[in-house]
Amino acid sequence: MGNKESLEGVMDRASLKFKRKTTKKADHTDALLDQPWRRSSWIPQEVLRKKQDLLRRITQYMPTGGVLPKARILLIGQVGVGKSSFVQSASLALGSSYQTMPGSAQYKSHQVKDTDGTALKFILSECRGLEPVGSGGIRTEDVANILKGHVGVSFQFKALQPGHNGKGFKRNPLLADKVHCLVYVLEAATVGDISQSLQKKIKAIQEQADELGIPELVLLTKVDEACPAVQEKVTEIYWSKSISEKTQLVAELLDIPISHILPVKNHPRSRSDPSIDILVLTALYRMLHSADSFLEDLN
Repeated sequence: MGNKESLEGVMDRASLKFKRKTTKKADHTDALLDQPWRRSSWIPQEVLRKKQDLLRRITQYMPTGGVLPKARILLIGQVGVGKSSFVQSASLALGSSYQTMPGSAQYKSHQVKDTDGTALKFILSECRGLEPVGSGGIRTEDVANILKGHVGVSFQFKALQPGHNGKGFKRNPLLADKVHCLVYVLEAATVGDISQSLQKKIKAIQEQADELGIPELVLLTKVDEACPAVQEKVTEIYWSKSISEKTQLVAELLDIPISHILPVKNHPRSRSDPSIDILVLTALYRMLHSADSFLEDLN
């Protein structure tokens, strides 16, 4: 009798274990679409091939036209959304390093390098342009100054008024000083909580960018925190209902095409992951391609 009860106990535990696994899988299945909202192949051989192709394109990148030494990409977002983490992840995916140039808490730039230490032909800048002014953010007018290339290393951002004609203000900026692609950085899990005041500020910045003809993209970060299925397996990103819905919401809020929204997961550790690398490198190459489109329009 004791043996029988022991066996039944084992069977019950096995049944419960199976149910837990089944439930977990069913939950994730419910979180996935029948068809991907963006096409991509995650076959290991294809991932490796695509990564090598992206590495080649990015490390050999030269701004179109041959008149500009480096393209300048501006990442704009609130503190903690993943601007610096994206720079770190890009450097890790490239197997290289980066150098942060002199700047300020509100605005700074990074020079990404090749594996041999050679500076690549683009600069990733980041700006705290989406916080309220009283919370460490800067005015829309100063964001416009950055876009136009007026902001130098020693530029002083003022809390009460735009910093015109002060220290570090470039009266006659060169094309190299200007921003060639603007990227709004938003957290996937919190895009539904964007306040009316923040939407208004983004719209004002968009108007400035549109007036200058600067292409705009959205970097949708921390996708793993917005979807359990993606947290467990990042390759589910284009099958995720939640990420698809977040992407559509951002497209509506910012009036921007879904194709211009780039979901990424930044590297949580110092070791690269091929699937994460693909997302990061794809986003980075898209930024460079957009910068080239801007330069082509100038020519």
